[in-house]
Amino acid sequence: MEACRPMSIFIDDTKRELSCSVGDLVLQEDRFRIGFSAHEGYERLWVGQSVHAAYGEGMREHHPEYRTEVTVRGEFDVEGYRCTVQGRIDGLVRTAEGLRVEEVKSLHFGRDLADFYDSAAYGRYKFQTEIYAFLVSRQEGRPVEARLILIDIASREEKTVAVRVDPAAVQGRIEGRLGRLLRAHFKDLKGREKKAAAAERMPFPHEGERPFQADMMREVEDALRNRKPLLVSAPTGVGKTVAALYPALRHCLANGLKLFFLTAKTLQQEMAVGVLKRLNTEGGFRSIQLRAKSKICAHTEQLCHENFCPYAKDYGDKMESTGVLDKLLYAFPHIEPDAVFSAGRAAQVCPFEVSLELVRHSDAVVCDYNYIFDPAVALKDTKEPGALADSVLIIDEAHNLVDRGRGYYSPVLSRAGVRAARAALDAVPTASGGRMAAALDRLLDALDHLDRGHPGEAERVIEPDPVPLKEPMEALESEIVDYFTYLREKELLRPNDVLMELYFEYYRFVKVLGLGGGEFTTLLRRTADDLQVKILCADASRFLGEALRSAHGVIAMSATLTPPWFYRTVLGFPKEAVDASFPSPFPRENRRVLVYPHLDTTYRKRMEQVPDLAALLHKMGNAAPGNFLALFPSYLFLNAALRHYPRGGKAVIVQEPGHSMKETAALLERLKGSRKSHFLFGVSGGMFAEGVDYPGEALRGVFIVSPALPQVSLEQQILKNYYDRTHEDGFAYAYLVPGMTRVVQSAGRVIRSETDRGVIVLICRRFAEAQYAQFFPRDWYDRSVSELVTDDPAGEIKAFFGSNR
Repeated sequence: MEACRPMSIFIDDTKRELSCSVGDLVLQEDRFRIGFSAHEGYERLWVGQSVHAAYGEGMREHHPEYRTEVTVRGEFDVEGYRCTVQGRIDGLVRTAEGLRVEEVKSLHFGRDLADFYDSAAYGRYKFQTEIYAFLVSRQEGRPVEARLILIDIASREEKTVAVRVDPAAVQGRIEGRLGRLLRAHFKDLKGREKKAAAAERMPFPHEGERPFQADMMREVEDALRNRKPLLVSAPTGVGKTVAALYPALRHCLANGLKLFFLTAKTLQQEMAVGVLKRLNTEGGFRSIQLRAKSKICAHTEQLCHENFCPYAKDYGDKMESTGVLDKLLYAFPHIEPDAVFSAGRAAQVCPFEVSLELVRHSDAVVCDYNYIFDPAVALKDTKEPGALADSVLIIDEAHNLVDRGRGYYSPVLSRAGVRAARAALDAVPTASGGRMAAALDRLLDALDHLDRGHPGEAERVIEPDPVPLKEPMEALESEIVDYFTYLREKELLRPNDVLMELYFEYYRFVKVLGLGGGEFTTLLRRTADDLQVKILCADASRFLGEALRSAHGVIAMSATLTPPWFYRTVLGFPKEAVDASFPSPFPRENRRVLVYPHLDTTYRKRMEQVPDLAALLHKMGNAAPGNFLALFPSYLFLNAALRHYPRGGKAVIVQEPGHSMKETAALLERLKGSRKSHFLFGVSGGMFAEGVDYPGEALRGVFIVSPALPQVSLEQQILKNYYDRTHEDGFAYAYLVPGMTRVVQSAGRVIRSETDRGVIVLICRRFAEAQYAQFFPRDWYDRSVSELVTDDPAGEIKAFFGSNR
């Protein structure tokens, strides 16, 4: 297998410098480890953090000078490179005897302690403690005592292991592992030279460039060369996927970087994969597409623990013995999720974990936004500080990251979910089950307490005491493995376990609760049969921006990434970011954009204008043959228009709430195969408006009713108030830009190729006002928006299609 190093290791050959963490050295020999392996999973969970915090507080009571999370570093000269090793010590205390280093680890004594001292984990923990003690000793110029502190997550019992430190032996092991990293790097450099040569020869994947495509590629090249993030607004037809991937991939291969192509939808991933395959005619680089864990899991339960999943059990040994990683790497230049699933299942190893291993050996990765931006599921290597410094991010349809980013940090805790989990514990007659039931009872009491005193309010802002909401999590985590052990022994394990579902929901809630900051507001929402507590994140830019600023390069692109100031702010782009925009490459004469300002679709006026609107839609929709689409800001408004819609004319097809992608695709197939003309009614932002293509004659026009501003709600008002405070323009941030982005996105459904022809009609007086019209694409008109205004849209439609038959 070719050399591959974790993303947290940085090597500068020009300066002949290497930097890495203590963890990189400790885990170097452990090639294959699964997410929650025995003895070690608790360190990454809330209970592990709580154990560390409680131990530190207890130590400070007896030793006020006790320090936690102490950064320590040391330098070594290895093979002519200056190597810096850095880490954080759990505890450092000065006693009468001198300095003492402590490394704290949490275990479940009842299950794990018996075989712990013979495990590889024990060896790693001791070596980690030795390194910390050695580095402190070098800094202080004297010997340092070292201890490994083991704490039972259930009882908090402590066991202390005195760790003997032989300075010469520890230094030898450190330098030996640094040397191994450098030799792997030198081997990687040879492979990098081949990839750079392949990048030089890489052919453009099409016979010719589309209009403005070369301009966009130059913008991408310049941004990556100058290390400046780029925001690109380019409509359908420019060929954004190729224009971003072609120069970015060549840049990455020439400079030893990894490329991430990030999307919100699987369809966009398939487009990117198709481009990568066409670019890889020589097999000069490796790429992979990641599939969501829930869709690639080979087991019935997503419980990633070797005691419960046969694909997690002995994961490392089976990875070594079967050679599944090498087989996949050398069989395919591009690795599909189906190939990973089949190979993983055949080797009895977790397909999802195998795909994560393959990421480290891949030059290009196509995946969902989640793998970089979602704190709950982001790739482990990308979470380390500076881990994206050797990566380029292409964010496709980046306007979708605004709501997705807020969603990552807006968890909901449901009383109904807690009650369901609590009821499931009645069937677990064990001490562990009893302790978990008591913890959930305390959580229910905390939720009930929040609900007192405001019987008439369905939704309100609260400022809860975080302690009662967080405390039960520790007990839940301490016992959850025992719970699943009981279910397994009694053959009661089932998919979609309610306690597991609650655990993940609750864990995210507690993590966000601990973040703090003015971006967060807590809401209490009461329904007929439930009570929900939601932490609303009004602004995720602080968190999204961490990834954007740490990456080597960022290309964010969309057909609707305007105005740039909005996306710079809400996505957390640094000040040095640059932006570029391009007009539609399609002939302007193939498109007619109209504004009909003689109806007022504001919330207060719309219902009284519904009869006139319905008559107008009937007249426009039947002004020419072919399929037309009318989009409304809400189902309420849509249904009102339907009730007044005149009989006769084209058959009407209505988008129903919850319409799935599969149902939408089936509908489109019917449209393409039908000789009849149809009139589709849908909502802005729904399936008919976004995420689907209407090729050729499948759609000849779209009528957009109203600017599609988000509906007024408590959450939207919180967003408005937040941006009024921080940027003095809350209406634009909470309503105006999101609404007009939907309008432009919907308008883009009509013209999808240079041969498509169609009309776009915007219905509302506000579309003629500067406050709204400022967001129209500049190529919609010559000099002024007034050119688009019409008193007779049906006549214009008839003339447009009649003169160009």
